Amino acid sequence: MKIKKYYLIAGLIILLISALVIFPIESAKTDFIMGLGYTYLTAIIGVLVTMYGLMGNKFFKGLLFVFCSAIFSFFICIFFFVVIAPDVNFFSTIIATWIAIPIGILAAVIFLFVNYRFIADENKYKLFFKRLICYLLILAVLGVLFFKGSDWISSVSEFIKGKTLPIP
Repeated sequence: MKIKKYYLIAGLIILLISALVIFPIESAKTDFIMGLGYTYLTAIIGVLVTMYGLMGNKFFKGLLFVFCSAIFSFFICIFFFVVIAPDVNFFSTIIATWIAIPIGILAAVIFLFVNYRFIADENKYKLFFKRLICYLLILAVLGVLFFKGSDWISSVSEFIKGKTLPIP
């Protein structure tokens, strides 16, 4: 697997433009997360170009891993709310499953950036347990951040704008 240096650099530049130029312009115009459409679009394009730069011709296997990770986190969420915590109301289950898909996507993308040789390695079984533990740890941390962290995106953006953080 050959790392495509120009695609990697282009993807990182797109991500930097998304975070440092487009996000401040859009966040000044809106108070809602849905108003950040161009930020999300350029961030997704930057991540996809960076993934192609890291994985080369194994790019579609990486996309399949991201898709399977989203489905896996969805089923983990359903399992948790149906089997482990059945006394939770129906609306919190819907919200939790709505959040589970982005958690799975983010966990897969972070895992692939940390361990981009995962798909192209010849001997996958030798390091499988370590990689599984790494993926599940990333998934668990993101799950805790999303489920227990309340509206942490709003808190971070308020901190960046200079407002005080609300104390729970």
